[in-house]
Amino acid sequence: MRLPAIILLCATTAAASAHTVYKCTADGKPSYSDTPCKSGAGTVIAVPAAPASDHSAELLKEQGLSEKLGRERQKREAQDDRERQRAAKADDAQRKKCDKARLKLKWAQDDAKNASLKTTEQAHTKASRAADTAALECPK
Repeated sequence: MRLPAIILLCATTAAASAHTVYKCTADGKPSYSDTPCKSGAGTVIAVPAAPASDHSAELLKEQGLSEKLGRERQKREAQDDRERQRAAKADDAQRKKCDKARLKLKWAQDDAKNASLKTTEQAHTKASRAADTAALECPK
């Protein structure tokens, strides 16, 4: 049972380090080593080189996928930025409309307060319409 384990260990070590394995026989017992036999009589065991793993194709595939995902992320971020800018412009325009409607309401209320008896009804109507417009422009 020890012999196959030793062979396996030597073969694994030889394949991993790409060394030559020597088989020596002393007193009828074989032994394996990475150095030549002391008696000079021994056999060299050819250990095949470990197969070259082709990780380069897999690595290139993963790099391509990574680059593709990076480009897609950049596109999404650019689109998100454009949407945020559009939303900010729309909010700014809405705020300006609201401010303008509030200012017209204030002016109309001031006019209604200072209106003469003759123009009171017209001023109150104007103030009422300005209040309706402000309510539409400035939802809360």
